[in-house]
Amino acid sequence: MSYDVIIIGSGPGGYVCAIKAAQLGMKVAVVEKRATFGGTCLNIGCIPSKALLHASEMFAHANHGMESLGVEIGKPKLNLEKMMAHKDATVKSNVDGVAFLFKKNKIDSFIGHGKVLGEGKISVTDNDGKETELEARNIVIATGSDVAGIPGVEVDIDEKVIVSSTGAIALIAPLVAAGLLPADYPVTINAVSGYTGGGKQLIAQMEDSSRDDAIGAAYFAYALTLAHKHVPEIMTHTGITRRPIFTPAVGRFAQGMLVNVPLHLDLLTGIPSIANVHAALSNHYDGGSIVEVTPLAVSASQPRLDPEEMTGSDRMKLYVCGMEGSGQVNLVASLDNLGKGASGAAVQNLDLMIRG
Repeated sequence: MSYDVIIIGSGPGGYVCAIKAAQLGMKVAVVEKRATFGGTCLNIGCIPSKALLHASEMFAHANHGMESLGVEIGKPKLNLEKMMAHKDATVKSNVDGVAFLFKKNKIDSFIGHGKVLGEGKISVTDNDGKETELEARNIVIATGSDVAGIPGVEVDIDEKVIVSSTGAIALIAPLVAAGLLPADYPVTINAVSGYTGGGKQLIAQMEDSSRDDAIGAAYFAYALTLAHKHVPEIMTHTGITRRPIFTPAVGRFAQGMLVNVPLHLDLLTGIPSIANVHAALSNHYDGGSIVEVTPLAVSASQPRLDPEEMTGSDRMKLYVCGMEGSGQVNLVASLDNLGKGASGAAVQNLDLMIRG
């Protein structure tokens, strides 16, 4: 099949380009890897986040701002399932709207992974592995962005610190977005990671016992003044307004990481159950491929968590631990702080920022 223009990606850049090209009289096709159009923004980013933020704002206003206006409604109760259903309905109306505009403007769509084979040629591989080859006079790549290094420059990135904030953001941001975690909650973040994330100097200190500055400890804490340089980053990308207590540590293992955020449920909005917290995280990451929220039964069955569990992986596991009725929940992120884990964490950082 031949087209005037093929757009790879149907996010805000892709679908606007496709519709405008079609309105100008071109024969247009769009390649999209998701089952629905709209990209990150409409499916898992801007639109669902804003829907949840709007509902959360209404809940907070009903909870704190009505009585001063002379409107007495009693204490509102959070129904998380209905809030998430509202979010899903908002997303559906938007992605269905893009599909309608594609149909209205006679734009062909191909669901699958697009690949540029050469000048004017694209292959699309669907979920069943079937490949379709397309031709076009023009190709527009609108797939979004990925993380790149600095060409020609060798930089020792403190991946331990970056991933720490990612793990914390992954646990905290969805709860703020869902209206469960108040922005001024006194958050505590504890983390332990492998020593290779600290760069060449720390590796040498841990592995070369002959050095004057050698470190012989099996485990050590740092940033003891609580003035860790990435605390502002955590605040910015989670939406919390109170400075969190962040206590990172390093263990005598090469790579891997656990980030732990304990919470008091009675200080959360609506006093949610552990199941409610788990549902908020699960719904936030539903449909994604990087973050896995483990089932409550799996979390409950863990006698311990190994910081090296995700070594060599670019994925992250989130555990929601605790006993119903105890009034507390223990959130834990397990990830790799080096290699593939660092690149995956960087991508997830972007995703979390876009969602906000």
